[in-house]
Amino acid sequence: MKKLLSLALIGFSFHFAAISQVNISNLKTVWGPEIKSTKQSTFEGIVGKDSENIYALQEYASRGDATKIELLAYDNKTMKLRKSSIIKLDENISNKSLEQVTQLGENLYAFTYVTDKKTDKKTLYVQEIDKKSMTLKSKTTQLAQIDFGNNGRRNRGNFNVAVSKNDEYILVNYINPREGKYSKQRVGIKVFDKDFKLLWEKLDELEFPDDNFVLKKMEISNNGNVFVLGNVIPEKRVRSSNKQEFQLYAYTDLGEEIVQYPLIIKDKYIDQMTLSLTENDDIIVGGLYGKDIYKVSGTFYLRIDGNTQQVEASSFKEFPLNFITEGMSEKHEKKTEKKAEKGKDVGLVNYELRNLTIANDGSITFIAEQSYVVVNTYTDANGHMRTTYTYYDNDIIMVFVNPEGQIVENIKIPKYQKSSTSMFSSYVLGLNDDKAFFIFNDNIKNLAINERSKMRPFTGQKKAVAVVVTVNEDGKQRKSALFNAKEVGTLLRPKVSKQFESGDEIYIVGQKGKKLSLGRITLD
Repeated sequence: MKKLLSLALIGFSFHFAAISQVNISNLKTVWGPEIKSTKQSTFEGIVGKDSENIYALQEYASRGDATKIELLAYDNKTMKLRKSSIIKLDENISNKSLEQVTQLGENLYAFTYVTDKKTDKKTLYVQEIDKKSMTLKSKTTQLAQIDFGNNGRRNRGNFNVAVSKNDEYILVNYINPREGKYSKQRVGIKVFDKDFKLLWEKLDELEFPDDNFVLKKMEISNNGNVFVLGNVIPEKRVRSSNKQEFQLYAYTDLGEEIVQYPLIIKDKYIDQMTLSLTENDDIIVGGLYGKDIYKVSGTFYLRIDGNTQQVEASSFKEFPLNFITEGMSEKHEKKTEKKAEKGKDVGLVNYELRNLTIANDGSITFIAEQSYVVVNTYTDANGHMRTTYTYYDNDIIMVFVNPEGQIVENIKIPKYQKSSTSMFSSYVLGLNDDKAFFIFNDNIKNLAINERSKMRPFTGQKKAVAVVVTVNEDGKQRKSALFNAKEVGTLLRPKVSKQFESGDEIYIVGQKGKKLSLGRITLD
């Protein structure tokens, strides 16, 4: 593989020589050898890390509800595949399907579920994975159960699993199907210790019909307290700027105390919101707002004291007009400016919150990305209806909040991705000291282009280059070429690449056809 990497660097020098003022990244990248997978397999992602290995998961298509999965162990230094094994989920209980694989400390656990149509029940289990034999250990623990009754054809309920940052507590959240058209959302909560001993449980009936309440995120703190964030979506006929509402539920004191926070911002429409927790259970909320449902015009931040339930700090930062028009074509920019002059609402559209991180000094960073799908249905020459999907993952917004709780700056990182699959789009984020690293696929012609409106779209393997945009603590950006997809022989898959919280490396996944390879980027 060293030979392949040296060829890739030679290719970089050749291809970039004709492009003036191109920055070449000095980040060290190590690739492991390619492995072949089958047409039936799908690489699901990186699921764990220990002192020796990186663990990844592949899933195989199968008939019925059962799932066939393969666990892969890679040497975390050379990135070579050490061993792999098909894990038999239904060895002890038949018809098991995988919910997720989660790391707790040094151990890996498989969360699985069984849907029993005869008893109308859906049951969640957990088993430890033996990392030496790459098999499931015999002990199976039942964690939760949903009785979906007569709703089985339409809705069998869902399980969600979350782990506290200190790996001491496990939260199992399950949403029961509604019993009637106007029944309220019923959310079950179970909290376990790291040995999966049940500490407390709660079956709570929320204040809103489940047609109107959408669970957005849940967190469990290092003290075993649970926080559930949901979006209350009003009926279409009454939807307006003062009707959009988010609700935050805090379950403390072993579930005995429940605090409900209606999160409403006067005269502003909350478009997106996410949350995280500090070490002492303070609630950090970051999001996007607008004046109506269609456009985003600014960012906001809230810090809620975990003990007093009072808002300690809040900040709002409106996007200036030049921030909104940045990257627009000249025609679109003039049109937007005229709207603003007439007092009409202008803003950004189709942004989704991706990350929220808390630094050691108490500063906050949260990130949003423009992401949408264009669906085109047409009739072909033979009279058959055809539908195509085009996926767009474009500019990134990065929001800085200082330790005092004030939004210091909104930064826009230009990006233009357009393809028939979202597999190679979006970005992977790396954090190291006072820098943020955004790594994504780009069109090689954009290395010499600074204006967003002149950028060419990344559309796939052809003319693809992986780039890294480094943002320092002053908000300054530097875009550099990381590797040439054609020369290295693989295309970055950002969504299944990741950085672990403890470490200065990003583990990346490359794929070309059914050939997969894992790599490691060292941040400095």
